[in-house]
Parts: sequence; C-alpha cells; structure tokens
Amino acid sequence: MILITSAAFLDQELGAEFGRIPPAFLPIGNKRLFTYQVKELPKNETIYLTIPKAYILNEHDTCLLKELSIKVLRLPEGIGLGQSILFALDLIDFNGEPLKILHGDTLLGGINHKAMDIIAVSEVDDNYNWAIYCDSGEKTLIDFVHVNDTMKETYWVANGYFSFSNTKLFIESIQSANGDFIQGINNYSAKKKLGKYKASFWHDFGHVHTYFRSKSHVTTQREFNNIEISDKTVKKTSYKKNKMKAEANWLSGLPNNLKLYAPHFISHLDEGYEIEYLHYNSLSELYVFGMLPVFVWKKILNACFEFLDECSKHKEEKEKNYNFKENVFCNKTKTRLSDFSKSTSIDLHQKWRFNGKKISSIESILSQTESYLPSLNESQRCISHGDFCFSNILYDSRSQSIKVIDPRGCDYKGDISLYGEQLYDIAKISHSILGMYDFIIAKNYKLIKRNYDIEFHLFKHASVNKIQNTYVQMLNEKYALTQKNLNAMQIQLFLSMLPLHKDDVDRQNALLANAFRLYAELDWEKK
Repeated sequence: MILITSAAFLDQELGAEFGRIPPAFLPIGNKRLFTYQVKELPKNETIYLTIPKAYILNEHDTCLLKELSIKVLRLPEGIGLGQSILFALDLIDFNGEPLKILHGDTLLGGINHKAMDIIAVSEVDDNYNWAIYCDSGEKTLIDFVHVNDTMKETYWVANGYFSFSNTKLFIESIQSANGDFIQGINNYSAKKKLGKYKASFWHDFGHVHTYFRSKSHVTTQREFNNIEISDKTVKKTSYKKNKMKAEANWLSGLPNNLKLYAPHFISHLDEGYEIEYLHYNSLSELYVFGMLPVFVWKKILNACFEFLDECSKHKEEKEKNYNFKENVFCNKTKTRLSDFSKSTSIDLHQKWRFNGKKISSIESILSQTESYLPSLNESQRCISHGDFCFSNILYDSRSQSIKVIDPRGCDYKGDISLYGEQLYDIAKISHSILGMYDFIIAKNYKLIKRNYDIEFHLFKHASVNKIQNTYVQMLNEKYALTQKNLNAMQIQLFLSMLPLHKDDVDRQNALLANAFRLYAELDWEKK
C-alpha cells in the first residue's frame, strides 16, 4: 500500500502563486504533479492520496484520479503530518500490509519499491532546514539541520519516500511521539533499523525556490522544437529555421520600453537562439490548474493590457488596401477549412447537432460570424507579439508584471517583422480566456462524437466564469469590443486551427466542438 500525503494546502509563498491547492495538485507543464508521481510508483499496489477536506475536486481531476486508480482520502485541516497519516490509516482500515509513504510535494525515481524499511535520500546543496539522515550504527536518526556553505560534510536528505515492513510498529511509533512524524520515524528505527536508499533523481516542489528549479527539468515542447533548459538559460532550436529566425529577430529587436516584457536575449544559434530562463509560471498553468481569486486575475489582465499599451506606442503605417478581416481571419480560415474537409471527408455544408440541439453547418457558422469581426484601425497596427496566448505569457507575482516568450515574429504574409495587428493579439489572449484553449490542450473535457452529432463539456473550476466576465467588461471599456466581436474572432481561430491538429483526432474534434460552443453561447441572428 502506498500513501501520498497531500492533506494540507500550499504554504503561504506557493499559495500566493497558485491559490489554495494541495501540493500533489501543483501544475507541471500541462499536468498535475500526482500524474508524474504515479508513473514512478509500482502499478500492482493500491495508491491512496490524502487531500484537505475543504478542497473541492473538479470533474476532470475526479475522472483522472479514477483513471489512475488513485483512491482519495479527505482529511481535516490543521493537524500535523504524523496525525494526518494516522487519520488516513484509520480511514483505510488496512490489513497490516507493508506501508510506503510519499510526500505530495516530491517527485523522485529509481526507487526499488520492493525494498523495505528504507528512507529514500538525496544529496542537497540548498540553504534550507532539511531532514538529514544520520547513521549512528545501531540505529538511524533523522533530524532537521539548517544546511549552509560553512558545512563541509556531504549531507543525505530524507527526500520524502519511506517504506515500513511493520505498519503496526510504525503506528505505535507515531503515537508514542504524540503525532510527531520525525520523532515517530526515529522511534521506529530504534526498534527496526531504517537504511538509506539513494534515489536516482529528486525534484522537490515544496518551496518556491525549489519548485521553479524542479519544474525546469520537466518541460513540454512542440514536436518541431528542441528546448534545452539550464538554471539560467534556454536554448531553443528547430528544423524550421525561418520560424526560429523570426522569433529571434523579434526578441532581439525590441525597443527599450518593451525589453522589460521579454527575457534577456543572449545570442543567435545556427538553428535557433538562446535567451534568459525565467523562473515564472505561465498564465496557462495558473488558469487551468491554479485557484487564484478574481481580484488577482484582474491584476494579471491589467499587466497584459499594459504590455499591449506599450506595444501600441510603436506604430507602423497601414498598408494600402489592407483588409484585416480578409487577410487575418476569413481567407486563412476558408483555406484551412477546405484542407480540413478534404482530410476528414467532413461536409462543411452539413448541419450538426451540438449537445443535443441542432445548429448550423460549419460553412453557415463561418458566414454568420464574419460580419461581427471587428475592423482594424491605424492605431492597432503596431508592434505585435503575434501569438499572445496564455502559454506564451509568464507572470511575475512579485512585480505583478508579465514576460512574453515565443513570439510569431512575422506578419500575415510570412515576412519577418516586429509589427502586426493588435486586434490579433487580443484575439489570441481571448482564445485562452474565453476560448479556453489551454483547458483543451490539458484534456480537461469530455467529448463524444457520432458523425455530425457531438457532445462536448469542458471541465472548469468555479471562478472561470467570473474571470471571463471580468475580462469581457475590461475589453469593452478599453477597446469597445463586444462579446460577439470576441466570440466571432474565437470561432474563426478555432476553425482555422483544425488541420494543424490532424495528428490528434480527439483534440481536433474538441477544437471543432469548442467552436460550436462559442457559437451556441450567443444569438447571432439578433443584432
């Protein structure tokens, strides 16, 4: 039996970054930490995960935990780790089998899970109070020691995994220590010696400084990119040399007032470039996996608008006979939908059923939404990121400012340029907030498709609707854009990206269904 201990909410520092979530639910890329933990655990043992009683599981996490065969134990808040474990074991009503414990903020590998009576250990070089493994011969002791540069010894730190062959003795040891976990471990080891077992790798996500460094070792990337991350820099390369050249040109060519909003550009590489590595969270991680209150999101959105305001100070003359709607949306969407139809044999003129109700055909939806696409004015032809979505926006909670990465770096014709359409940047950030693109990428949805009948439900936390309403209100006040303007741009974007996701049919269907969702939200016949 394996017990993952995650029955307390994040501490104050990490809680300020993500809100009130348990440690095992921290975001790592597009997944929860517990999904990585389970991959390193044996598949033939029962796994229990403790969470705070007050934590509300969303539908997606509930389904995912069930899919991973993880049993959830809800425990009261405000009790220590040792008491929490005793409480969990009482709920399980176990039969005396050996017990293995993994702390919820820890990811480690290379453990022999058949080995009993061990403390998994790793070397450490961080200035922090660690539980140090000390072997005194007859018995093992662990105790908290503040490691610093003046210490010459190599210290083995208890990294969060323990196994006990005698669970009854473990319970008695914790009880005799009045619920103190560390003292309980020492009590157990005094009667049944605990040996050390060195893990092959250890990532500690329990503290702000260790979280960001550990996360840098678990990256997500597109198939055409190769990303090499160190503690200080990121090297990004790709066989798509023009794309890399455009990104590098944008990042290295920013005017001074915009350099504050991007990582420091270090150098051009043969097939890419090197930039500063920033230890921040992406807005995608915060939106999908965090639980930040709406007032914090208002600060985040203001920081995004501040960046757009700075971009708008650098204007480019409007191209003669330039048609924003046709060049950026309509023509591109029609061309890509034609490709989509050919590759899938889907009839663009066929009407659909969406969540049990009849809706228009793809062709009709495209036609109806075109008239609501906003028009570009000269003030919006300026420096543009070009892919201003949540996965490319990092948030510094301390300075309440953003940094942007992975710019498009070229105009609608494909020419390398810093300039573009600010309306397109607004469309891209809207496709994260209103279009909920990041939820789809993280597979936070349920979808059933039968021919031209599709059922689609997004799994979202309670604050999403409030964040969306706040965003729409802010955009209306700042840019005079209506809900229909925003949804029209979203529908065009989601339809245009369909052929780009042919490698994943389920995701492709989800993107199509999401366009239907955005269409069904509003009455397009009513002006």
